[in-house]
Amino acid sequence: MALPTRHAMPHTDDHLHDALARTDATLSEVVRRAGRGLEPELERQLDAHLRGLRAVLPDADTCAAEATIEAAKRVADSAEPEAPLLMLAMARDQLTRVVQRRARSRRRPAAA
Repeated sequence: MALPTRHAMPHTDDHLHDALARTDATLSEVVRRAGRGLEPELERQLDAHLRGLRAVLPDADTCAAEATIEAAKRVADSAEPEAPLLMLAMARDQLTRVVQRRARSRRRPAAA
């Protein structure tokens, strides 16, 4: 029996919100440590969050996750993180909106 592709696998609102919450916790750590460099463990965590978000978001929405993780990496590596912090804040907001929109669309009944 073949395993379903990630698009065929059902993901609940809980999966979406859990992935966002885990990612957001790491992003908060990135903000606290802005400009101190991207340590290997932090980079692994960010990459794992991106994989997790890709697993629960459709392809059309993964660009928000990718932009958020890239912005976080820039914040960590930047000698002057003020501008990257603004970009990260905007990317986080966009990712949150994407997850909320996706969750709402799953709650709507299908048109007959």
